[in-house]
Amino acid sequence: VFEQLLVIVVIFFFRKLSTFEKILAVISFIFIGGNFAELVGHQASVFLDNNSFVTIGAILLIFVYFKLLIKLKNNTHGDVTLI
Repeated sequence: VFEQLLVIVVIFFFRKLSTFEKILAVISFIFIGGNFAELVGHQASVFLDNNSFVTIGAILLIFVYFKLLIKLKNNTHGDVTLI
């Protein structure tokens, strides 16, 4: 449930992320909300579910969120911040 709020925040400030952080964010979005059975097939979906790729997606999303918080905290341009 907490992922929804983080996804909204990351999407809102997506342009402030580096290219690497954007890639991690998109991967985390897919791991958290992707329908693996349709994306990769049933057998691969079972493998991904058994190895908890949703958890990996949540960890990646938290990492991207904290990187975003650090960037917004160090912001000196007076833009909107979350802190």
